[in-house]
Amino acid sequence: MKSLRILFLSVLLLLISSSALAQNADQLWARYNDAAMSFGTLYAETEEQDPLATRGNRVYRDTISAGQELVEVLNDLLASGSGISPEERVAALDSLLTTRQIIGSLMVEVQQCEEGLAELEAVLAHPGVSDRPIVEESANRWKVRADTCIQGQALEAERERRAAEIAAEEQRLAHERALREAEIRELEAQIDNEQDEAQLAQLQQRLAEMQGVEWVGPAGPALRRRSMAGPIVVTSVGVLALAGAGIWDLSMSGTRDDFDAALERNDQVALDSLSTEIDNAKLPMGILYGVGGAAALGGLVWVITTASHNGGIDKDDSDLSVAPFFAPDGGGLVLTRSF
Repeated sequence: MKSLRILFLSVLLLLISSSALAQNADQLWARYNDAAMSFGTLYAETEEQDPLATRGNRVYRDTISAGQELVEVLNDLLASGSGISPEERVAALDSLLTTRQIIGSLMVEVQQCEEGLAELEAVLAHPGVSDRPIVEESANRWKVRADTCIQGQALEAERERRAAEIAAEEQRLAHERALREAEIRELEAQIDNEQDEAQLAQLQQRLAEMQGVEWVGPAGPALRRRSMAGPIVVTSVGVLALAGAGIWDLSMSGTRDDFDAALERNDQVALDSLSTEIDNAKLPMGILYGVGGAAALGGLVWVITTASHNGGIDKDDSDLSVAPFFAPDGGGLVLTRSF
């Protein structure tokens, strides 16, 4: 790029000097002088600019525009039949091909890859490029970069297209899911309020189809609400068993303290008695802890799955309550419902 920059500036100075010496400098030479100076100044500024930064991109694009104006003037000069010597014609063609090659490379750097490729291919197709190896080599090198840039842009465009398709499909599915959920809620409300048995069965069958469950008839378990009484009782029994085990364990703390005191006194009779009492309590307490924990956990899972099946806690079950009762000769649980 640096050698090409030096070549361009050398040709530019040669043409400007030649035109200045021409005795009959016409309007074309004046246009050339202005265009060449503008392009040369901007092209030198691109050396310190990042083509992908905001300011750098603007400088590169201004340079491309100035270069295209210079190419237009050079084409007019080469097409004119007078006012240009053979040496100036060769220099003008050098400047034309060099400028177009530079324009192509600048386009690639600002991601105008297809336009840059077309410019570079036009330079390489020119019959005079074979006599200018520096320009030809640089054009070929930038043509490779332009091809790579186009492939990268095509891949990025494909990724963006696929991402847009996926987003659109997700949006469509979400919309369909929302409509389906709304329809299910509406069906459930109709089922709750329907009094006619035949119509109720039709609504329940339709709901089963929408939910993807097997239709087992209007009294089938797939569509009937499940009672929460069983899950609540099991959970309560588990919690009470855990509480009982904890209370028993806490009441044994005094016995364990007595055992430690007897151990310090080396009272073998007391040690034997207290040890037997502690050992006898370990097994039932362990059973209470184990059974209570399992019952509480299993009951909680049962409550959750039943509530999920019913779509929430049944309003009829919300009035259920389980309370313990105690008596001199025992105790138990009482299941109550408010009306």
